[in-house]
Amino acid sequence: MSAALKHNMSAQPLSRGDRRAGDRRSVAEASTLRGPDDAPIDVIVGDLSASGFNIQCPKPLPIGAMVQLGLPGSGRFAARVVRSDGDTYGCEFTEYLSDVHVSDAFPTTNVAQLFVAPSEWEWAEPKLGKWPRPVRASVAIGGTLALWAAILWALLG
Repeated sequence: MSAALKHNMSAQPLSRGDRRAGDRRSVAEASTLRGPDDAPIDVIVGDLSASGFNIQCPKPLPIGAMVQLGLPGSGRFAARVVRSDGDTYGCEFTEYLSDVHVSDAFPTTNVAQLFVAPSEWEWAEPKLGKWPRPVRASVAIGGTLALWAAILWALLG
């Protein structure tokens, strides 16, 4: 679904007979549902409100089953299956979600951006320089002598 289409979707007001506690938000996004065995099931969340959601699920879910729905950007929330129609299920959260959880669920992007001010770019990697020539020569000679000493010790020891 395009970002422009998502942006134009608005929450629908409660209709008469609708038991939702809050506005319904159409999302049509993939998520993960977990049953009592905690095994993940890939689902599509059709809509979301503070009191519940509907999903398309490839596995049969019995009415009354306790599940957990993962909401990207918000967390994992417990719910109970309250209705079914083919592979579409209506679920009710065991505790209503806050407006923040509903609005933060399914962010428009999953890419975190790192902003580094240009003045900090020069500190991103340390500047490495060569050791002075006498130090490099000492390390090379010392290493060679240590290697020969180890070889002689192994042969004679």
